[in-house]
Amino acid sequence: MSSHDDSSNTFDPLFRPLMDYWTAYTRQLNEAAEAVSQQACPAADEQSQGREWLDAASKSIDAYLRSPLFLGLLKSHLDTLIELKRQSNALGQMATAAPQGKAEASGAAQVGCRLDELSAMLVEQLSRIEKRLEAVEKKLDNSGGPP
Repeated sequence: MSSHDDSSNTFDPLFRPLMDYWTAYTRQLNEAAEAVSQQACPAADEQSQGREWLDAASKSIDAYLRSPLFLGLLKSHLDTLIELKRQSNALGQMATAAPQGKAEASGAAQVGCRLDELSAMLVEQLSRIEKRLEAVEKKLDNSGGPP
C-alpha cells in the first residue's frame, strides 16, 4: 500500500514542506483568533446571542406591523377584498336571477345582456379604484412620502 501512495504522490516530496508550513500557520491563526474571541466576550454563548437577535427582530417586526404605513395598507387591502366580495355576491345573484321582462329574448341575447351588465360593473369598479389611487398619490405627494 505504501508503494501505491508513493507512486500517486510524485510531487508530494516537493510540496510537502510548504503544505506543512501553511497548515501549521493556519492552525496557529485559528488558535489565536479563538483565544481573542474568548477574551473579548467570555460569557457570550450561542443561546444568549440567539435570544438577543430574536428579541431585536421581534421588536423590529412589531414596530413595522404597528406602523401607520402598514396599517393603512392593510386597511386598504381589506376594504378592496370586502368590495370584491360584495361584487362577487351581486354577480352571483344576478347570474341566478331570471331576467325580468326579457323572457322572449334568446339565450345568446341573454348572455350578451349579462356581459354588458358585467362590463358596466367592472368599468365602475375600475373608476373607483382609479379615484382611490389618485387620492393615495396626492397624500404621498403632500406628505413628502416615497415617489
